[in-house]
Amino acid sequence: MNGRACGFGAAIAAFAVASCSTAAANRGTVMRNVDEGESRVRITSAEFREGDSIQFLRDTCGTRTRGSGSPNCRLQPVGTGMITRIVQPNEAAVRPDPGITVQPGDAVQKIPK
Repeated sequence: MNGRACGFGAAIAAFAVASCSTAAANRGTVMRNVDEGESRVRITSAEFREGDSIQFLRDTCGTRTRGSGSPNCRLQPVGTGMITRIVQPNEAAVRPDPGITVQPGDAVQKIPK
């Protein structure tokens, strides 16, 4: 492989990582429900702040199509909520909006202002 091809491949890889890093940095995962009004979320970035609006997402999978090796899965919005406090650098307390039920393992994504 010549140097030009390697350089082009490296440029594509760097672009792919840069384009995904912002979205991944503003995500987290529900660890546990403390009570009906509060859940604890493992956050992946210092970008989260008290008062930030968040969206809860759940991985839902459809049925497998014949001959397919894996089910068709997608992150679907469940509802929204708000970060009430940062408990530790990688953990936040969140309050889901009324009527929203979150489960451990649900994803959390910061809603841009």
